[in-house]
Amino acid sequence: IDMNSLGGIEKSSLKSLSLSGNGLRVVDPLAFSQMPQLQNLSLNQNPWHCGCDLLPLREWLENGTVRHLLGLTKGHALYCQTPDALKGQMVSKVPLRYFSCANTTVVPSTTVHQTTMPTNVTMVTVSNAS
Repeated sequence: IDMNSLGGIEKSSLKSLSLSGNGLRVVDPLAFSQMPQLQNLSLNQNPWHCGCDLLPLREWLENGTVRHLLGLTKGHALYCQTPDALKGQMVSKVPLRYFSCANTTVVPSTTVHQTTMPTNVTMVTVSNAS
């Protein structure tokens, strides 16, 4: 789920939203950014993939207000379904290093240029080779 997924909902007055049991594997917390009145958000019972794409959600779970919103302070929890090494672990308890995006590769049609600036600052630019 991303910010555009909830386009048909009147977000400004929404107070409660349940997305439990919807087969969600990844969700972008920005999807809830236009819901200032949201007091209850249920995301449990989804098969979360605890990998690179879930990093924004995992970082979001560090916020005490968010933890309360999700009911994590009342014993509710989100659990990793995949990868197998993390299956059954609470998303909020998995160390951030498991959500690393370090294996991201540069697309072959992309050229990377690196220039060292005189003030010891390195600037990297990426351009598509067309």
